[in-house]
Amino acid sequence: MNQPTVSEIDTLEIANRAAVYQFLSRTLASEIDLGFLTLMQQIDFSRALSDLSIVAPAATTQSVELLAIDYCNIFIGPTDQVPPFQSVWADQQLHGDCVASMKEYLEITSLTPADSMMKDHIGLQLQVLAKILMACSESEQPKDYESLATAFFIEHVRWATPMLRAAAGRAESDFYQSVCTTAAKFIGSEESLFIAG
Repeated sequence: MNQPTVSEIDTLEIANRAAVYQFLSRTLASEIDLGFLTLMQQIDFSRALSDLSIVAPAATTQSVELLAIDYCNIFIGPTDQVPPFQSVWADQQLHGDCVASMKEYLEITSLTPADSMMKDHIGLQLQVLAKILMACSESEQPKDYESLATAFFIEHVRWATPMLRAAAGRAESDFYQSVCTTAAKFIGSEESLFIAG
C-alpha cells in the first residue's frame, strides 16, 4: 500500500478543517432541525463530534425544541443575548464597515445567503471560510486560495473568539456549550496557523 504524499496529507488536512468550519457554520447559523440532529447520530459523524468534544443529544423532537430555545436565548434574546454579528463586536453597531467587505467575499465565493441572514453573522462567515478552504484543497494551485483564506480569516473570523466564549457561558445545553467552546478553541488554534502561514 502506498503512503500518501505530503501534498495529499496537506490536502486532506485542509479538507478536514473545511468540514469543521462547515459544521460550526451550520450549528451557529440557525436552530438545529431534526434531520441534522439525526445525521449527528451516525457513527462517523458521532465519532467526529466526540473527537471535537461536542455533545450531541438524542435525535428527538423534544431535543430539537430544547435546542431551539437555547439557541434563541443565546443569540436572539429577549435579553442578555450574545449577538453573533461581527459589526456589533467590532463597531458596536449593526451593519458596520465589515458588511461591505463581506459582500465582496460573498461575490468571490458565489455564496448567496438567505435574505434574512445578516452578512456579518458568524454562521455565514464560517460558511465562506469553509468554501474557500474546500476550494483550496481541490485546487491545483492552492496558494491563491490560501492567501484568500488567510485574508478572510483575519478580516472576518478571528473576531469571534470572545463572542463564542460569551455564548458558551450563556448556553444552558451541553450541546451549545460544547459547540461554542470548541468553536472558540478551534478558531484560536487556527489563528496561529493563518498568522504563521
